[in-house]
Amino acid sequence: MFSASDFRLKSMLVALAFAALRLNVRAGEEAEFGPLYQQFKLTLEPGHRQEAAGPLWYSQQSGPPGDRLRLWAVPPLFSYGRNDDTDFEEFDFLWKVATYHRYGPEYRFQLVQWFSFAGGGTQSGTNVHRFTLFPIYFQQRSAISEKNYTAIFPLYGRIENRFFRDEAKFVLFPLYGQSRKKDVVTDNYLYPFFHLRRGDGLEGWQFWPLFGAEHKELTWRTNHWGDPFVVGGHDKQFMFWPFLQDQRAGVGTTNVAHQQAFLPFYSFLRSPQRDSTTAPWPIGYTHTVDRVKKFEEWGAPCPSTNTTACTTIRSTGSGPASCSFSTRTPRRGIPRPAPASGASTCGRSSVPRATSRAAGASR
Repeated sequence: MFSASDFRLKSMLVALAFAALRLNVRAGEEAEFGPLYQQFKLTLEPGHRQEAAGPLWYSQQSGPPGDRLRLWAVPPLFSYGRNDDTDFEEFDFLWKVATYHRYGPEYRFQLVQWFSFAGGGTQSGTNVHRFTLFPIYFQQRSAISEKNYTAIFPLYGRIENRFFRDEAKFVLFPLYGQSRKKDVVTDNYLYPFFHLRRGDGLEGWQFWPLFGAEHKELTWRTNHWGDPFVVGGHDKQFMFWPFLQDQRAGVGTTNVAHQQAFLPFYSFLRSPQRDSTTAPWPIGYTHTVDRVKKFEEWGAPCPSTNTTACTTIRSTGSGPASCSFSTRTPRRGIPRPAPASGASTCGRSSVPRATSRAAGASR
């Protein structure tokens, strides 16, 4: 019967064998002793790697001098890496269950993304320390009092630079919540049903999913180099979302795009550069005219559920339209080749013929 003393003895023998193999191999040399131990040079970057007990242990050094990364791991239990040249280190336990990352003065620790704390410097030169017990408690402390915040969800609080928002406030959420992203401020009441939105040349409201409208005027902004550029306006409306939607983008510019959808009956796009219509949406007849790429295209779904080839007819305006075929795997699992796209050409009058060829290819 297997006892504790037998396990200790065998563990010592394995450790001694591993140590003997390492002593017999000089640093930098390549060696291979089956799955027990391997040492080899890296091929994609300078460095070398050692592996033992198959995939259960490895040690690696990679990178040029001045940027040398050292890595030790016992998959899938833990891994540890550090780069003394760049003052970087990381530790993973059970691969993403618990992680610690540090780069200079900046650090972050998390436990299954529920419990975490982080800190480090900012562009203003001050240290910021964060503590999170997701999704209940959020806290940040800094030497600058304006950067401090505390939030206890869903009771009351304020947070910054989280959840893709520059700032967010709430009181008894979802009764009330306010979010800000750049200059756009949204006040939510009984989230997500009613909101009011305002910003630079922008105002809107919605009573979701029944009605909603938003209008933005043409505005000017400045890029990183100090050059002004135009931000087109828009008009958006919806009714009984998502069935009826209508919007105009690029208002005030030379390319005003009008999109409308009455799902599932139709959807269309109209603009100086491109027109497209689909009916019914999303799998129906589609007609597209692209005035920038200079082509006109007609598309239709497969004639039946058993067919494997569909037809697209494209005309560039410089000659007859070409028929292209796309093939999918039939129900029986045997792929059938479709005719080459350049095997035939057809004009508008030959659409039925092209469709019949596609249907023939599927049989």
